[in-house]
Amino acid sequence: MLVDQNSPPIRRLMVARQIDPSRLHEMIRDPSPQVRREVARRINPNLLPEMLGDEDWGVRLIVARRVDTDQLPKMIEDKDLEVRHEVAKRVPASWLHEMMADQNSLVRLEVARRIDPSRLPEMMGDEDWGVRLVVAKRIDPSRVHEMRGDESWEIRRAVAQRIDPSWLPEMMLDEDFAVRIEVAKRIDPKYLSGMLMRETHPVVLSILTLRLTHPE
Repeated sequence: MLVDQNSPPIRRLMVARQIDPSRLHEMIRDPSPQVRREVARRINPNLLPEMLGDEDWGVRLIVARRVDTDQLPKMIEDKDLEVRHEVAKRVPASWLHEMMADQNSLVRLEVARRIDPSRLPEMMGDEDWGVRLVVAKRIDPSRVHEMRGDESWEIRRAVAQRIDPSWLPEMMLDEDFAVRIEVAKRIDPKYLSGMLMRETHPVVLSILTLRLTHPE
């Protein structure tokens, strides 16, 4: 045995920090989480699959950061948020759909950033506005109009920036001026006068006036 497991943890930790990484395999079952974390940091990545199910979340987090990505699908349902978040960053994109309904918004946010855009319509109704904002910015333009009625002005603004202009008349009276600014920038010129008559916000008014007086 490389080191007696009954020896003080600090001694075993020093050994894990100093020995040749090729010998660390002998310490992957050490009783101390701190020792196993050090092992996970230094051991050959090819041996990390043996630590995927370690009882310590810190060990699993290090494993998730270092293990070959083809092993990460085995960690998709890890009980710890930080581990799943790390998995979502690195797992092959073809597996991300398995994490779309994760209970934590940070995980779903990472999924929305990386998943194939064709799967994003399934996340348009996510309860977290940050996730929906990423969806609005990445979803195919042909589907973004489906989010024009979102309760969050940040999402509606992102929609107004990307939506086909033919949908913009429906957003002329949006309650938030930041959304109407984007509408005023892109709406078909034939709607400018009508929008100007109803508008009260000075920034939106200036955009509309400028477009009317200096046609494209």
